[in-house]
Amino acid sequence: MPFDAPVGFHDLNAEFVGTPGTTGLVGDNATVRFVVLGETNISITDSSATITAGDVLYVNGTLVDDLGLPLQIDGVDSIAVVYLLIDGVPVSSVQSNASDGMFMFAWNTPQNIEAGLHNIQVRFEGGRDWVDPIGDGDSANPDFYKPSSASENFSVAVPTEIVLITQGGQVDREDTLTVQGRLIDIVDNPLEGQTIEIWLGGLFLTNVTTDATGQFNAVHPVPADATLGPVLLETRFTGTAGYLPSQNSGTWNIFSKIYVEFNVETPLAVEEITTIDGFVGDNLLNPLEGMSVVLSIEGITIGNATTDSNGNFSLVWQVPNIFEDGEHTVDAIVPAQGWYRSGQGNATFFLAHRTGMTFNIAENDATRDDFWEISGTLYDLDTALNDGLPGETIIISIDGVQVATTVTSATGEFSASIRADSSYDRGNHVMLLSFEGSPGHLPVSSDKTVVVWADVNVQIDSTNSYVVRGDGIEHRIELTGTVTEIGGQGVSIDNAELILGNGLNCESGATEARCINIESVIWNGGTFTVIATAPTGMQAGQTQLNLESISNSSLYLRSGNAWSDSMSIRIKLETPFDVDIEPIIENEQEVVSGEITLIAKDTELGVEGIAITIYLENASNGRLDEVVVVNRFRWSCRV
Repeated sequence: MPFDAPVGFHDLNAEFVGTPGTTGLVGDNATVRFVVLGETNISITDSSATITAGDVLYVNGTLVDDLGLPLQIDGVDSIAVVYLLIDGVPVSSVQSNASDGMFMFAWNTPQNIEAGLHNIQVRFEGGRDWVDPIGDGDSANPDFYKPSSASENFSVAVPTEIVLITQGGQVDREDTLTVQGRLIDIVDNPLEGQTIEIWLGGLFLTNVTTDATGQFNAVHPVPADATLGPVLLETRFTGTAGYLPSQNSGTWNIFSKIYVEFNVETPLAVEEITTIDGFVGDNLLNPLEGMSVVLSIEGITIGNATTDSNGNFSLVWQVPNIFEDGEHTVDAIVPAQGWYRSGQGNATFFLAHRTGMTFNIAENDATRDDFWEISGTLYDLDTALNDGLPGETIIISIDGVQVATTVTSATGEFSASIRADSSYDRGNHVMLLSFEGSPGHLPVSSDKTVVVWADVNVQIDSTNSYVVRGDGIEHRIELTGTVTEIGGQGVSIDNAELILGNGLNCESGATEARCINIESVIWNGGTFTVIATAPTGMQAGQTQLNLESISNSSLYLRSGNAWSDSMSIRIKLETPFDVDIEPIIENEQEVVSGEITLIAKDTELGVEGIAITIYLENASNGRLDEVVVVNRFRWSCRV
């Protein structure tokens, strides 16, 4: 059969012409009719690869025979019926173009089509009467052509919708935000296992997954620093291969809780003035300015305040006489303002009686290691008779350091002896007496200034062994030594004021001691050198001098003194001596006698009590006699 034989009916003729002759055969012929069937080739030349549910699906193709020629009926190009099947289900049919066999489908997909991959099939059923199975072909199809089909796949993306059950609302920073909703497709089918993103104010919060009913429930804490006020909350489905993205949003109002803190002194007493101060901040303790604060005690408003730029507020309050003694609660209430919630804080105080204290110091000045004698009374200021407070402890401090305690008597009186410690600095100190308070009485304190003095130690290190009375050049009085404070740091006292005398308290005039004029005092690194001339009034002989450092009120130094080592006080006499010898008369006045007068050079007066040895010698130096004269300076020798 020729490959290009036309389809349809064909006659096959067979003829026998016979054989001539007497014994020949008569010729004969026969005709047989047969049908030629043609193969067909249907193909999809173009189709939509991806569509959205409800969109139009486009499928283009050609239907030709196995020679690539249009189908024909009796040699004339003919149309043919082509069927479109989606996932094996016929959905449409068209007639191919007679001249070229082209066909085109534009099929509106149903909205409820499933998402994902689907199959396109185009089918030519073949001729109706001569093609197996007989009768399946369409009557409009050209006969004698066999069926054929072709297929392609396409994807369907289904639109989705997020339905929010909670469209919006109010929430506080750091509280949990609950978002509920459903993810459905275009025909309300729930979408299970899909991821929903939650965004707040443009910031990603969390992901949630839908359940079998398409429902999701997101519970997430609001960030501590979330922007206050209306904030857009977005739910986003980013889509998959089969489901298109969708989103929905709602507005949430973000509020901040506030923190209120304040202090009130305790205990307090009636008519006492106190300052209540506090702070108002947001949830991050950032200060809030301009917030109104209402302060009340057990429902009674005591004042209003407003916060400054640092969030601080204060109220000066004088305690009125309307509350009973005991514990009370102060409430600070801050009403809701703007995007800040209302808030409050509280503190307690004890309303007690005022306490009074008086005390005296017998002598405010004390020398180191001496004592301050203290007496006083602790009493109740709010009773008619100012009753004394018995059995209470009084703390005694000096310069902030506790040194002693004492307990009040039945009448509230107290007393104490406080030693001026040897380590205390010289000068002023603050003595504080304090009562720390009790459940029924306020604390009280009182202070006085006390003065610490130091004794001094006068040390004479060297003394010249003798001096000559009235000699201010060669044989002067010269003492060296130091003056140091007793206690404290043992400081050497430079430039101390010194008094020199032949006894104690010479400057007072109340004793026989006489002061000696100090001509100069040289200080060198805490060491003094005292220089003086022995006065003419001093008795000759061995003596000790007294050196006194007088009291210094600016340095808080007491007086002190020391005795020098024994020194010899000598007198310089006028020379030559004045000697008067009486005349010697042989056999009449042979006793050699006379008078010697000793004159002190400094006073030009006679000097008594000096022993004088007189020698009587002859011309050959032979000693004839020797006498010692003491009194009146008269003498005599016998020849």
